[in-house]
Amino acid sequence: MTYFHFCRLILAMVKNKVEPIMEKTVKFKIEKETKNTVKYNEVPAEGQPPIIGTLYVQKWFAGNATEIEVTIKKP
Repeated sequence: MTYFHFCRLILAMVKNKVEPIMEKTVKFKIEKETKNTVKYNEVPAEGQPPIIGTLYVQKWFAGNATEIEVTIKKP
């Protein structure tokens, strides 16, 4: 995206009071397995606080994954 297009986008958003859609992909690493779930801890970006923290995923879905990613969209 060129600077010109970026400026046009910002002006259109201000004019129409449209907020951009915020999207963030959060990475997790396995901590331990419980009876039916796998517990993952967030790996925050350097210098940033955690967004989610701990995440429990059902074993039937997590399988043998030692790392997972979750994408969050905030309209």
